[in-house]
Amino acid sequence: MVLIPIEMSQINILRNSIIDKILVINDLSFLKALAHNLELQSADSIVRLTATQKKLIQAGVKDLESGNTISQEQMDKEDLKWLEEM
Repeated sequence: MVLIPIEMSQINILRNSIIDKILVINDLSFLKALAHNLELQSADSIVRLTATQKKLIQAGVKDLESGNTISQEQMDKEDLKWLEEM
């Protein structure tokens, strides 16, 4: 098991909070502007991974190599089930 430092946890909480807010926006022009800003930021930035992120990626690669995966279809079903339970 990989432990996630507080900083990563805070980042994930903030990211998920932003995603939740984006999901309820119905203003197409606002979403287009937001997408444009995100594309500009993403295109110009170099992502530097923390040691924890590298460990998580390595763990994911090990899962993939050992066959510890599920199909996208199964993941979609699990997502729907999870959303219904909320």
